[in-house]
Amino acid sequence: MEKQYYDIYPFDDDCLPILEYITQMVVVKQLIMPNSWQFDSQAIKNRNLDIEATYIKECDLEKFSNNLIIVPSRHFIESIHLVDIIRNYLKEGKIVICMRKLPNYIVEELEGQKTFYYFKPTYSRNYSDSRTTKIEKIDIPVVCVCGLLDNTDKFLVQERIVTQLKKKGKKVLWICSQNYASFLDAYNISDFFDNCSYENVVVAFNHYVKALQKQKMPDIIVVGIPGTVVPINKHLTGDYGVLFYIVSNAIPIDYLIVNMPYEPNLDINQIEMLRKVFYYRFGKCIDQFCLSDKYTFLIRDGNQMLPAVKFVDGEKIKSICQSLNSNGETAVQPVWSIDMYCNLFDSLAL
Repeated sequence: MEKQYYDIYPFDDDCLPILEYITQMVVVKQLIMPNSWQFDSQAIKNRNLDIEATYIKECDLEKFSNNLIIVPSRHFIESIHLVDIIRNYLKEGKIVICMRKLPNYIVEELEGQKTFYYFKPTYSRNYSDSRTTKIEKIDIPVVCVCGLLDNTDKFLVQERIVTQLKKKGKKVLWICSQNYASFLDAYNISDFFDNCSYENVVVAFNHYVKALQKQKMPDIIVVGIPGTVVPINKHLTGDYGVLFYIVSNAIPIDYLIVNMPYEPNLDINQIEMLRKVFYYRFGKCIDQFCLSDKYTFLIRDGNQMLPAVKFVDGEKIKSICQSLNSNGETAVQPVWSIDMYCNLFDSLAL
């Protein structure tokens, strides 16, 4: 049987966490992005991604002969543009795997194509029982990953935890915050909150997780909470940590990981202050901080300000973490550090 090759489009740093997972399943030949997009290659170096890929800043895909994987991106791109590309690839008999949300009428049109694979949302209203306000007991370990800000590699940390747990022979129930959750044999937490109409959303989420636990019979649950957990100022509110509040009251958190953006002047006093904030605000103790190698800043594009992402050298991140980890403790780790998973396994006796 002839080996199948795939290109990834539209590629930017938002695809990085899933890229490692994809390359374990298929052979990726090229990462393709529109001409106007920029990508910081430092991200690839920090993550030691060993892939055979060519970076092509080209929007015209007609000359590429491989199959195609459509991925989410931080940059905006018109759905109609993606749909035209998908139609052209399908006409050529190529395989198209779409991990990006498309309009329902487009999905209905394309689903009959034999070489089109679309990963739908995983939420079902049948998972939640609105007739009772009782909180069900979750009697297996729960690991939770959240972020002080957006773009702090929460998904990367979740994905690597799940991978390491599976290598140890553990059956994992993974509830993440990505639209393509079903591609990962996971469930999308955003689908739940977008579709839940129950007044008591805390109880509803508890019932949702309990129903999944009964159905899947996992050894451990990993939950990734979208968004941020604390307001920075009146403009960057992070939705005031509402989602974290809901999740932390709906299910027990046995191991809490908090991701932070790159901060060159981070010191131990700030770490201890954050511990106190989480304890007094949410009643939760932080077990592990993870320091991302990227930070977000604003750039002007015409009359509007748009977010941009910059990556920092991995050695600088390691140096910051080492300076914070005194007395043999590993309070802060880089998002890609293997020590983080060792701490988790030891803490939960896995």
